[in-house]
Amino acid sequence: MMLTIPEVWAANLSLIAKSRRMLADSLDSRAPGTRIVADAVVGVALGALLDWAQDPHGDPAETLDQAFDHLAEFL
Repeated sequence: MMLTIPEVWAANLSLIAKSRRMLADSLDSRAPGTRIVADAVVGVALGALLDWAQDPHGDPAETLDQAFDHLAEFL
């Protein structure tokens, strides 16, 4: 539903942007220069959830776990 209703998508996009800023600020306060890691985490999470939205019988937590496992291989 999130992908098909513009108002819902817009509201969620605003929340995603806010979460991205919060994560980036938190990481950057601990280790300057890590904002790119926050972007990678947000991007992977968004991609996984968009994939899951196409398969509503799937498990969003499992989809995210698998996506983050793959990201961890590259960090």
